[in-house]
Amino acid sequence: SEGRAAGPRAEAMPSIGTLIVFLIFLWVAANTGVNLYKTFHAPRCPEGAPPGECFEPLFEPLEEVDVYVFLTAKKKLRWWTEVGLHELRLLPLWNATGLKFGEPFSPNNTISLPLSAPRLAGVRRNETTLHAHCFLVRAGKRLEDAIREESQTPDPGPPTGTLGIDVVHATGVLTKFMPLTRRPDRRSLLTNLSAAEVAEDPDAPIQKPAVQVDLPGLGLVSLYPNDAFMWAGAVFSIGGFFVPGPVAAVVRGFVGVILVPWLLTLRQTQEAQYRALLRRRAKTEHEHRLMEEVKIVPHLVPVVRLVVGADAESYDGRLLPPLLYREMVFEGKSPMPVGERDIRYKLVGRRGKTQRYVPPLAIEHFGMRSQSWRFLDSNASRPDPELPIELDITGMNRYSVIEMMKQSLKMYMRVGFTERDLEELKDFFFRYPLHILIIMQVIGVVQMLLTTLAFKN
Repeated sequence: SEGRAAGPRAEAMPSIGTLIVFLIFLWVAANTGVNLYKTFHAPRCPEGAPPGECFEPLFEPLEEVDVYVFLTAKKKLRWWTEVGLHELRLLPLWNATGLKFGEPFSPNNTISLPLSAPRLAGVRRNETTLHAHCFLVRAGKRLEDAIREESQTPDPGPPTGTLGIDVVHATGVLTKFMPLTRRPDRRSLLTNLSAAEVAEDPDAPIQKPAVQVDLPGLGLVSLYPNDAFMWAGAVFSIGGFFVPGPVAAVVRGFVGVILVPWLLTLRQTQEAQYRALLRRRAKTEHEHRLMEEVKIVPHLVPVVRLVVGADAESYDGRLLPPLLYREMVFEGKSPMPVGERDIRYKLVGRRGKTQRYVPPLAIEHFGMRSQSWRFLDSNASRPDPELPIELDITGMNRYSVIEMMKQSLKMYMRVGFTERDLEELKDFFFRYPLHILIIMQVIGVVQMLLTTLAFKN
């Protein structure tokens, strides 16, 4: 037999389709990064600028500050008046003095909520909501003095989160009304598995079925509308960072005008199929027990979390204050926003002099799961509950990203999602640091790209 010369094996070149998909992925990633930088990057104060032309932080880095937290059952308490502050002083919850602003601080202690106090008796009786007021005060400044200095006649109404240049204020709720569902976890004596863990158990919860869709060129495809809404909302949110132009208009227009209404129709179909399965299940005695009317009772927050956004930069005062996030504006019951409103740093001080921007302060419980909220018994003889308290010092980049994600979740809620439907997404965004979120997003996009290329081949 004739021998053949063994030449170098030619390497397989990627196809044109693979290159196009890869280039589109690179373009979207680069364009998103550039637009994020343009949106949130604020020019710093030029060197040698006079004091009146720069935005300075309200609290300097490592400046000593005090934190005070008070309780009340009144939703419209006039906390900016001497009478309101005197009423808050009657129910102190927690305080810390001499803290270094911007420096991490872990209280590592548990506080007792004085629900046995006569002023809070209505909280256990399901008559009112428990509110908390938090004050961030410059060290050496008394709250009474700050209120007395800023008091005006007639009263102009509540200030926008600050009292002069020494006090920052935030308020939030520590209780909310939720249904009390007591469903005992039935376990098998042989396998030690719960009813939900046994696939053959007729009492296992029914999952929402997939919707079969006939797509041109792909045939019959199983689609979950709720998951598709997550992707549509992510694309719509990312499109908000693009520079206004034809590409951004086409992408957001397609999502808002074509994709979202189509997914709403599919979601209605899925809900109809789900209700049919529930009606079929409701014929059994166990389902009748689960579908009994539940009682709405107050639940207590699992942890009191105080969030402070720390920023030490000096910004160019000739421009607008730095952007924190963009708030979606809705009209009526429309599921899609009609516009966006820029939320920027609040300023204190007069023009021509040094203007200072106010650090964000909040009592946060947005990322907490509903299952972690504690049922609040109406029995007044029970001891006061104890809760851990956290003081979270977060960077402004993470604060802005989380607030933007909150706006996207608002759109999901208006579409028809419930808080329980979005709990896993909340837990994903609010548990991890910003760099971990970015790495997880990059891994997810790369995995989707590789899966698409593998399906294509």
